[in-house]
Amino acid sequence: MRINYPEYLAIPGGSRRQSCILAPLLAASLITCAPAQAEDWLSTVKSLNPYVAAGYTYDSNLFRLESQDEAKEQIGTSSRDERYTTLEAGFNTDIAVSRQRFLINGRVHHNKYNDFDKLDYNGGDAGALWEWTRGSLWDGDLGYSYRRTLRSFANQTVPQKDIRTENKILGSANRWLTDRWRAGVHGDWSDIDFSDANNLDRQRQLGGVSIDYVAITGNSVGFETEYANADYDNSSQNDYDEVYAGPTAFWKVTGKTTLLAKAGYTSRNFDDSTRQKDYDGFTGRVTMNWKAHKDSGVKAAVYREISNLDDEIADYAEIHGIRVEPTWQILNKTVLRGLAEYEDRNFKGDRENPGNLDQREDDVYTAGLWIDWNPYRKVDLSVGYDYEKRDSNRDGEEYSSQAVRARVSVGL
Repeated sequence: MRINYPEYLAIPGGSRRQSCILAPLLAASLITCAPAQAEDWLSTVKSLNPYVAAGYTYDSNLFRLESQDEAKEQIGTSSRDERYTTLEAGFNTDIAVSRQRFLINGRVHHNKYNDFDKLDYNGGDAGALWEWTRGSLWDGDLGYSYRRTLRSFANQTVPQKDIRTENKILGSANRWLTDRWRAGVHGDWSDIDFSDANNLDRQRQLGGVSIDYVAITGNSVGFETEYANADYDNSSQNDYDEVYAGPTAFWKVTGKTTLLAKAGYTSRNFDDSTRQKDYDGFTGRVTMNWKAHKDSGVKAAVYREISNLDDEIADYAEIHGIRVEPTWQILNKTVLRGLAEYEDRNFKGDRENPGNLDQREDDVYTAGLWIDWNPYRKVDLSVGYDYEKRDSNRDGEEYSSQAVRARVSVGL
């Protein structure tokens, strides 16, 4: 099954023919509307919270290359830095109907590069989520999301323009069995395509069940099991099945601090046993969230997981990581945000060619600092600095980069 998403809905501007048809119809409808209808239409538009935004980025190493010599070989120039602008428009809305809640959002953006203009692209994302409730025993959600973005150059052997597109359908249902026990099921289906690296195209399915005991304080302990599989369109040797099982916990440590923990056993088995290395081992994540007040606090996590790096590699890496995200309201309308993250990535690769990825280990460091200023109710300004560094035991895989970003957003 594959969703053919209408491209003119996903990127700015449809075809000229579509524009010629839609524009007169829209104009005619506005002219013939009664004043009351026009007022209702404007009210509906405002409730969608539309906005426009513009951003500017300077990146010292856009293609994530190790040296000037490698840049000369890979992209034809020793210069690795780049400047690009981003134009964006979107909306987000939160609608409550009785006890039902509907979250709808959409965003389109255009990235225009200064020197490497062949990278110019249109991207965006959209989503619709229904958070439903039935009686006093049932609740859950049902939704769809779409995402179109440029694949990271950090995960490419030879840097080139590669657009990643994902369609996802998701849902869940929970039922209270008693005053304290709750059971649930959840699942999602994703279709992922790459414009260049067709060997990464896949469909991924996930389904799971859980049971929790919820104390009167709101703390809970439970158990969860999940099954997932991936079917690759053009490289079936990468197909796999994955099973996870383990306990979960949520603990309100204080009125301002919560802990969320999930840990268990993960088994990933590849259909072609001669191609990929299977995984059997412990995975988990513990997240602490401390909120001093609305715009000040710290979120921190430690984790061990296996990952295809946002589906951008055919093999996978076993990752040990730690992440800290502080937020501090330094003035009445000004917030300072930070990020510090470290990951140890141990890649698992081809059994027939152990030198391909086997024994590759990367240390990835990420840091950032941003200032967000809200001078007026619907105007937001942000300025930030990002730093990335990757050390590796493999030649040609190391790099460092710095980026300075600025963005202004205006609500309509």
